[in-house]
Amino acid sequence: MQARVNIKKTALSESRGIEKGAALLLILLFIMMLIGSKEAAIYIKKTLSSCFYSVIPSVFPLMVMSNMMVRGGGGELVSRIAGGAISRVFGVSRHSAVAVILGFVCGFPIGAVAATGLYERGSIGKGELCHLLTFVNNPGAAFVIFALGGGMLGSVRMGLIIYFSVLLSAAVAGVIARHIMDGETFPESGNVAVSLPFSELIVSSVSSSVTGILNVCACAAFFSAFVGAVSHLLARLGAPFQLGAALFGIFELIGGVSILTESSSSLFAALSSAAICSWSGISVLMQIISVCRRSLGNERISFTPMILSKCFQATLSPILVFLFIKLTRFDI
Repeated sequence: MQARVNIKKTALSESRGIEKGAALLLILLFIMMLIGSKEAAIYIKKTLSSCFYSVIPSVFPLMVMSNMMVRGGGGELVSRIAGGAISRVFGVSRHSAVAVILGFVCGFPIGAVAATGLYERGSIGKGELCHLLTFVNNPGAAFVIFALGGGMLGSVRMGLIIYFSVLLSAAVAGVIARHIMDGETFPESGNVAVSLPFSELIVSSVSSSVTGILNVCACAAFFSAFVGAVSHLLARLGAPFQLGAALFGIFELIGGVSILTESSSSLFAALSSAAICSWSGISVLMQIISVCRRSLGNERISFTPMILSKCFQATLSPILVFLFIKLTRFDI
């Protein structure tokens, strides 16, 4: 009896210690944000401008259409065409084909939107949703090939190499997750909901996507402000630019690749950009988690497999880029 009491006291003491540590960290971060408030405001303006002129025009229509496809039964046609092949490769049900295709082509967070939509309709189970989240959230083709490759690195071909390396690393992660998560139940045919009337389908899809895109932009603005303020303080302390770039890459994708492509050698910039694109940044991961939790409501799933998978992809994709460069003898 006394031993149980001691265990409870120890657990309570550890819990309080963690809470105190978290509180001190939050206070420290708050002070850093106050000191770098000017830089934080600049980064927020840049991010919101990017959201208004780039993210919303490119992502919002795709979010609406992906919601309409899943809720309106369009995914059923996709599953009939490509479901068999995707099911055999990744070990998911045929219904998941639409989430896999949209996640590989359209960029964040469309894959998560489609996957959670399938779960809401009863087409897939919770285990399959966790599996899908390990590999369907990837940067969009237009951003990697043209914005990163053609714009920042000065080579559309390099953008193509990075894009296919990122997708291949995601596919490998999905296949590995199939075997690691083999104990989960992946239903071949869920209880598919009846398609909504067209007018209701449009309104509900737009309404859901508005909330989703606001969450995306809010997360991006906050993390840009935070990382911008911290990076400014590090620069004032004489820290090398690589540290600031790494910090940006960990938290925010666009800022990380922008700094690296401006200040690094071409090969290092390409390899590190591939890693950052595969990792996607804590900002994007938070956006995906936000989209999932908003859709799932009181339901809870584990996001640990997704995060571990992203770490694996961030390690594999630069290796694939290096191999592609050597095999094709691409002059970088």
